[in-house]
Amino acid sequence: MLALTEEQYLKYMTNKSRGGVIYKIVNLVNNDFYIGSTQNFIKRYYTHINHLRINKQSCTLLIRAINKYKEENFKLEIIEECLPEELLTREQYYLDTLLPKYNVAKIAGSNLGIKRSNSVKQAK
Repeated sequence: MLALTEEQYLKYMTNKSRGGVIYKIVNLVNNDFYIGSTQNFIKRYYTHINHLRINKQSCTLLIRAINKYKEENFKLEIIEECLPEELLTREQYYLDTLLPKYNVAKIAGSNLGIKRSNSVKQAK
């Protein structure tokens, strides 16, 4: 599973800390990464794990990389905690400054830039 530090586990899983979180999923082999944000870190963490397990077509570049390099070669980092109303602004800041390789959408909170296959479009 995407590794959490003991501190992250205690804070978000055991104590169920809530609030805005900007996070980064880092490939330890080549240092490429994904930037995301959430108001509920526990839920988002398990969504990523579930999508990885079922090979769901979301975060496609990230899932392909995890399939290629194996899950144990990725780590999850919390890069900032913020108020929920600041999430998209702060996520956009990191998208613009850090230029993550695994993010398809380059606008926080938007699906702009995502190209969907006909099978995905028809499934919706």
